[in-house]
Amino acid sequence: MRKTLIGLLMLVCLSSLWAEESNTVFVSADASGLDVLWNDSLQARVDFGFRLSSGFGLRLPFSFFSDTTYNDVSLLELGLFLDYRPFYNGFFISVSLFQMGFYGGLDKPAEPNPTLNEVAFGFTWHFFKDFFVEPRLLIRDPNGVFENEYDSLSNSFPGYSQVRFSISFGWDFLAIPKPEMRNEDSIRQEGGGVQ
Repeated sequence: MRKTLIGLLMLVCLSSLWAEESNTVFVSADASGLDVLWNDSLQARVDFGFRLSSGFGLRLPFSFFSDTTYNDVSLLELGLFLDYRPFYNGFFISVSLFQMGFYGGLDKPAEPNPTLNEVAFGFTWHFFKDFFVEPRLLIRDPNGVFENEYDSLSNSFPGYSQVRFSISFGWDFLAIPKPEMRNEDSIRQEGGGVQ
């Protein structure tokens, strides 16, 4: 699995690195909060991020999990993710650089706060000018390094799975335009070129 993931990441990194868009700051909310209607746990996730015109970006997810029926236990997840968008606004890969959870509640597990790992594959569709929807496939602990942590999470939260499909709705609330590159012809027209 590890060799396949590394090979896939290398293939994506060798593809196109330049986009023609501006850099954007965004916020998105995961629709997983609706799972509380048919599951015994509440899941909520909000992402803040910065999308660079080069196809890379950073994402700061804040997730909250809570058991709604049996136990008084909750989990707050924080992280820093690297996003890579080789096809401009379409397909993306998101890899956690740092991700940690913090337990709360009277029935929290005896284990220390978990260190986590996640990879996501998704696609961004922009509708209107600044609004987007992102369906994505989340794979938690793809290489099996944190098995004990994820077993503890699965025991505490019945709806916590290692592979999950989610849909996020977001808003690009700030666009920072790329600086224009001045070419030799524009410098000559302004009289600044060497004759």
